[in-house]
Amino acid sequence: MFSSEVHFRVNSTNIDRSYLGNTASIDSLKAIVDSLGPNFISRIEMVSKSSPEGSYETNERLSMGRMESTRKLLLSSYPELEPYITSGTEVEAWDELLNFVARDTVLEDSTRRMICHFIQDDIDLNMRKELIQSSPEYKYIFDTYYHRIRRSGFVLYKLKVPEPDMTIEISDFDIDYGDDMYRIPNYDTLRRAAMPILKPSWFFDVHTNLVYDAFMTPNIGAEFYIKKGFSVGANWGYAWWNNQKKFWWRLFGGDVYARWHFGKKAKEKPMQGHHVGVFLGMLTYDVDWGNVGYIADYKKDKFSVFCGVEYGYSLPVAERLNIDFNIGLGYLGGQYRVYQPQMNWYPEEMHYVWEETRRRNWIGPVKLEVSLKYLLGRDNYNKGKKNLGK
Repeated sequence: MFSSEVHFRVNSTNIDRSYLGNTASIDSLKAIVDSLGPNFISRIEMVSKSSPEGSYETNERLSMGRMESTRKLLLSSYPELEPYITSGTEVEAWDELLNFVARDTVLEDSTRRMICHFIQDDIDLNMRKELIQSSPEYKYIFDTYYHRIRRSGFVLYKLKVPEPDMTIEISDFDIDYGDDMYRIPNYDTLRRAAMPILKPSWFFDVHTNLVYDAFMTPNIGAEFYIKKGFSVGANWGYAWWNNQKKFWWRLFGGDVYARWHFGKKAKEKPMQGHHVGVFLGMLTYDVDWGNVGYIADYKKDKFSVFCGVEYGYSLPVAERLNIDFNIGLGYLGGQYRVYQPQMNWYPEEMHYVWEETRRRNWIGPVKLEVSLKYLLGRDNYNKGKKNLGK
């Protein structure tokens, strides 16, 4: 494990290499990554903090901006590390200020205890700031500790690699020097020993749309993460229910889509949080509830197509489960036939009388998902969430 940090100036999200030893910290981090190799890093944890002066909203913006600047700094040199980065923010790092003040050796004991009491007391944040800033020792505390809190920290974890098997078949050869015989090993064979090949993390899921399930349409889908917040996926549904005298409920079809995930949650781990995307799909159906029927049959070249844009949010609910809420707006069109079901008296059987052929051109909501997603892939789990049933 290796840790490092970069510091920020007051009210700034830019990384100044000349400030508080940032150049040495950045160079040491890059040296560690280069010496290990990006493929031998299991994860990098990043936490960005702000000092507790000013408004909370401003400090929250600063913490998010500092985290993004730190991510960009690392990914500019090592873009392949993006799936292994987990990041977070600590707005107004009171706990860190408390540790500094509690260990201070310059402040008088009574003053130190008073400041610690203000920090620990469960009072309004603005009131806490006013009490501390009204203290005569505030300037000393600000000048001594606040700049040390405005920072982004890295913790880099090395992948545990099993010891390679160094048992190697070595071809030896003999050199004859008259009465003496020397056996010389073939050292070229030694260079064939290699470290194990490490496989990168994969992030993907399988899912089912609970809305379709509620309408008696079994379905399945899968989504695969590519990189830089982008993923692709596909869905497919199939239903073939009927009662010859009462109803028909037959449909099948699916869609393919591409999504871009963004926001705080998406930066912590791929394929969660907010996402937008585009989709394209095809649908055939034969629906009859007893009075009138509608059919769009791919055999007659009368299937429907739909496409559009979508927005959604993927919510972690368990260690390997997300619920994804998604709505799509766009176009749904295609020809379909209208028919009238009629029952003959003798013999008693149902006939379907064609009435007309229509064309649908609909613009509006065309897609609704509440999908239960099972996460697959190494490192593709929700930290802090427990498995259901545990």
